[in-house]
Amino acid sequence: MIRIRIFPDHHYIQCTSQNAADNYRNVCGLDANCSYNGKFILVSDNSYTHAIVLNKAKPQLKSIPKAHVLGLAFESNQFLKWNKEDYAYLDEYVGKYFASSVPDDAPTLFQSHYTYMWHCQKRSVRNVKHNKQHTMSFMVSDRVFLPGHIYRLHLAAKILSETDMDIHFYGSGCKLFEIKDTRIKGRFEDYILFEDYKFTVAICNYPTESLVTEKFTDPITFDCVPIHYGASKINKYFGDRCCIELTGDTEHDLAVIKDVYNNPDNYNYDMTYAKQQLYESYCYFPEMICREFNLNRPL
Repeated sequence: MIRIRIFPDHHYIQCTSQNAADNYRNVCGLDANCSYNGKFILVSDNSYTHAIVLNKAKPQLKSIPKAHVLGLAFESNQFLKWNKEDYAYLDEYVGKYFASSVPDDAPTLFQSHYTYMWHCQKRSVRNVKHNKQHTMSFMVSDRVFLPGHIYRLHLAAKILSETDMDIHFYGSGCKLFEIKDTRIKGRFEDYILFEDYKFTVAICNYPTESLVTEKFTDPITFDCVPIHYGASKINKYFGDRCCIELTGDTEHDLAVIKDVYNNPDNYNYDMTYAKQQLYESYCYFPEMICREFNLNRPL
């Protein structure tokens, strides 16, 4: 059994190696020892034989082969802002790096690839409502410094001011709407955006190729179809009918949302395949570990 330690980048991810292991244990339904089918175990000490570096972490690794080290990006390239020092570290110590896309000046170890970000826990799949009471939710943040932050607020404001669609708005950004409207619900807890909604508008912070965030993975867990703007390769990972895609063009996207709202039965996509990918197959973190570290070979 191989022993894997995860090294977070503390500038971007405020957690320890143990926290990271616990997060994957919870998300993936691993046993209490963070082990998987006798093939690997997640550790937080220096007994590791393999390593995963998150974002721009640069740990002083033990003397292990590059092929035993994998990098995962939990942020877009635009946000991480790679530099020559980052590339030099990765080129020396890391075998592969899964990123939102491949930067023009990146080493050959970079791949545009699903990056296995944390999302809601596997056991949540058991608590799915099939007769949803509401049509659509929309989450907005009070952050306004990234393109997705700004576009969410812009599109939400347009829906509120120009339509009477009963779309429910949640999140800290609701306080920025200087109007009284029963559709504005405010802050939320847990997974209220998805549990009783057929659809949710899911706009990521940056449009990328492969960075799929919890804004997509959480709703599909609850059979809530994402109306999604983010990773252009999302169908590669989750299937052709895993979401309804937006473009970032306000008029086009508003027309899409209106059509979904007015004709929900036309968009009643089955999330079964997408959930299988997330919790059992290609996008399931333990299965990726087995593929990338050659743990599926016969003994």
